[in-house]
Amino acid sequence: MARVGRLESTVSDIRSDVAALKATVAQLATKGEIAELKAELTAQIGGLKASFAAGEASVIKWLVGTVISCAALAFAAAKLVA
Repeated sequence: MARVGRLESTVSDIRSDVAALKATVAQLATKGEIAELKAELTAQIGGLKASFAAGEASVIKWLVGTVISCAALAFAAAKLVA
């Protein structure tokens, strides 16, 4: 009889564990959802890389223009002083 009591207690514990697992499983993502998310993130990262490349080119253009302007001002100031 004691064995039956322990068995019933164990089954009760298992049922509560299964109920908790069922509640957790409903919140988990499927392989398809993860693949979708991965594809979406890959596309967004590709867009960001292109955007950064365009921004980098713009910064380089401004830097070169600024250096040339500073050099021209320095030569003009040197010519004016001399």
